[in-house]
Amino acid sequence: MRNKAAGYAARCAFELAENRFKSYDALQITGTGRKQIKALRAKAKAQQGVEKAYQGVFRYKRAETTLAASYRIGHSYGRVAESLFTAPIPKEFQKDEELAMEYRAQLEDKAAVLERKAESAYRKAYKEAKRTSVVNEWTQRILEGLNKYSPKEFPIQK
Repeated sequence: MRNKAAGYAARCAFELAENRFKSYDALQITGTGRKQIKALRAKAKAQQGVEKAYQGVFRYKRAETTLAASYRIGHSYGRVAESLFTAPIPKEFQKDEELAMEYRAQLEDKAAVLERKAESAYRKAYKEAKRTSVVNEWTQRILEGLNKYSPKEFPIQK
């Protein structure tokens, strides 16, 4: 009975984290330079909250939900990196090409750090999947995430 209860609790914790992820993922980086900075800070803070929510799933020691949460942690880093890569150049920088290029370069530098964190989280999840011998949709997603960063090491079978 105890194992069943832990399974249900893990699933509930995961669903709560999923709701938090959806809110986080909907945050957009737009507007003027100041608004974008504010939005970036809000998104970074929300990502930390999402990561903490998914880490809360680990305490139930259920392999499948732990892998799902581990994947989502990596995915959350990847999504904020994508937001940085696709953020528009603020209007006040668009007239000065050098300023616009510097702004883009700074965003890309920050995004690269987040991509390394995403890859690290995926590698940790992959290690856990191998340790527990679990193969499911989440392990497939983990491999897809790893393939994005290390395609030669983690080729996708089609």
